[in-house]
Amino acid sequence: MNHKLADFLDSITQEELQQWEEIELVPMKDSLSQKRIQKMVNKKIKRHANVIAVCFLLLLAVFTAKPVQAELERIFHFIPGIGLVESNMVYEVEILCGKLQKDDVTVELKDCYVKDNFLFGTLSITDTSLYDYQPETLGKLVLEGDEAVEKEIYEKYPITWYHGEKQNTLFFPQNGLHLRENFKQLNQYLQLIIDDSESLYYEIAVGDFDKKLSFRLKKSKPISDLKEIGSTVTKNGTSITASAKMTKEGAKINYYAVSSEEAKTISQFGSLLYSGDKTAWYYLPHFQSKNAPYYRYYLETKDGTIAPLKSAKSLLENGGEAIFDATKKDFPAIFHYTALSAETEECEFIDIPVPEVGQTIEVDIPVFFQYGTVKIYSISHIRDVDYTGYSRINAEGEYYDEKAEMDKLILQMKIEPNQKNRILYRIDAKPAYINYDGGHLLEDENDIFSKTLALRFYDNTLEKDTMKLQFDTPIYWIEGEYEIPVDLK
Repeated sequence: MNHKLADFLDSITQEELQQWEEIELVPMKDSLSQKRIQKMVNKKIKRHANVIAVCFLLLLAVFTAKPVQAELERIFHFIPGIGLVESNMVYEVEILCGKLQKDDVTVELKDCYVKDNFLFGTLSITDTSLYDYQPETLGKLVLEGDEAVEKEIYEKYPITWYHGEKQNTLFFPQNGLHLRENFKQLNQYLQLIIDDSESLYYEIAVGDFDKKLSFRLKKSKPISDLKEIGSTVTKNGTSITASAKMTKEGAKINYYAVSSEEAKTISQFGSLLYSGDKTAWYYLPHFQSKNAPYYRYYLETKDGTIAPLKSAKSLLENGGEAIFDATKKDFPAIFHYTALSAETEECEFIDIPVPEVGQTIEVDIPVFFQYGTVKIYSISHIRDVDYTGYSRINAEGEYYDEKAEMDKLILQMKIEPNQKNRILYRIDAKPAYINYDGGHLLEDENDIFSKTLALRFYDNTLEKDTMKLQFDTPIYWIEGEYEIPVDLK
């Protein structure tokens, strides 16, 4: 692009951009792809400066089809069965030195990936020196012991980040401490802004280790066709690609997904740790071919048996890997991925009667949603002494579990889906406009549509005849699992 055109594009105001509601595209053989590009460019015009450039490239006839196609390939990639899909430039993380070891201490940098301008990963410090841990001891010893171990590791192994001439002390938004006999491990989870500069080489110094952990970033090549990665299956607007290769540990399946807008309402793929979406913990797998309630995927071998899952990672933004106990003779195989889940923004308020303490009443209260109805058929009101969830210190300085009298409201509910291709199976419920101690939704192992809502209250909040409940976050299955044929390359 010449400087005059660049200056022209920079001079365009947002108000002028909004005047373009339809953008003429260069001729394409695939009319469906053309319409999708048209829609997507219009949708992204406010958010992506490079897309704005593309829009005007498409408008200006002085450019041939080749530069237009090249620019499109930089911003979009083609998904079989979908067309061209937005593709932001990302980086691959190449670990140069990922492990340091001295005496009984090992430091590892692992599970790194880049999303947008952030680096995610885990920095793990493991100490196998003598350590007497007593997990059966409750209260003060455990609480203070864990805090002391964590503080000791932090102080002994400060982390320093190096990039070019920059040097900063690292802080971690989250961490996890694991203690066993003669074993202490602190996992610290990275979430750092990546500087897109000429130098894409980084180092991390840990405590008094002589060497540094190091890695570099490599710009990834935009994907023009997922068929280059592996077999692709598209259902309900979501494409999942899978490929297989043999490793020392077993058969490794890599999978990658491009989700529809509907499926994006829940974090289906990738790391849950960095997801701000609480519903990522709520959705359940759903297979028609096999009763596998706790796994999102499984591998069906050539002879029809199910290969045992050995390990799995879901650390990429839209995918992950799984290693199965399988050999070359088990291929070609089929990689089964669960039907996806999604949620709507529906929210309903319902008034319910509150029974007297010790009573249970039968009711017939429906709560209507797009993909099903929640029916409340029983409400119980009990009062007893229970653990409040807090620990206190007595006169001797010892911790004890606080207990108090509380009211509990138990609701028995049943979800009745009303469609076959969108199956409602979960709902959130809580008192509206009332402070309450907490609640949880119990699932029936034999019937996923049967729910028990248990609510706990303090301060005589149940001394009333009725209560308003809020029902929201309806979660449903998008019917149809993914059966992806995979073979060894």
